[in-house]
Amino acid sequence: MFFYMISGVVLISWDIRIVMVSHQIPDPIEPAFLKNKSDAIIEDYTNAAPQ
Repeated sequence: MFFYMISGVVLISWDIRIVMVSHQIPDPIEPAFLKNKSDAIIEDYTNAAPQ
């Protein structure tokens, strides 16, 4: 159970880093894969919040 808690914290911290980096880079020069990944992460957490 401890392993799952640690892996969850690592996953959340990784997602936060991706979103933060994506928001720091101006849209015209931001790579498409980074923007798409950030948008997907934000959508996933937005959909999970009401549950």
